[in-house]
Amino acid sequence: DADKPVSTATQTALGAKLSLSGGTMTGNIIATGINLGGTGSDNLLDDYEEGTWTPEISFYGGKTGALTYSQQTGYYTKVGDLVHVQCWITWTANNITASSGDLTIDGFPFITLSANSSRGGMVIGYVDSAWTGVTMYQQALRQEASVNRFVHNYSSSTNGNLNASISSHTKINSSGGLMITGTYKTTG
Repeated sequence: DADKPVSTATQTALGAKLSLSGGTMTGNIIATGINLGGTGSDNLLDDYEEGTWTPEISFYGGKTGALTYSQQTGYYTKVGDLVHVQCWITWTANNITASSGDLTIDGFPFITLSANSSRGGMVIGYVDSAWTGVTMYQQALRQEASVNRFVHNYSSSTNGNLNASISSHTKINSSGGLMITGTYKTTG
């Protein structure tokens, strides 16, 4: 509906026919976008989206079995080629019987860019008994190229280097939880 308030739209590209009524901007939805601060292509906002995604703990080379999740909640906001995500993952049982490669968080809503200069990471803001038999001083998620997964890295010493990774399902505790937030670039 062209007269719906923009703030309630799930995915919106603003049109040229806009009005302001009671502090709420309304207008027609068009596919070409809106120019902000200029008329060039660098000023064109042509994509805005909000939604949910389902995060999953996995391994880069694959796994057999799965965790029993009690919560797998992820939210995202995409503006142009930037995707901001947050998620909360909790599990009550580790039923993974085999794994290969480094631990990953999978299921991110958009594929990451392939250029190393555009790669970033995610912050793990809270951890609740997630790992066993591992000493960690800090941890984060490293963006991989052209996939919708991030690799878990941690520092095993006080030097701050995030150069260690979990490479065995036996290091995942039988129950635990993670809160993750961050922003990454996608292909647009």
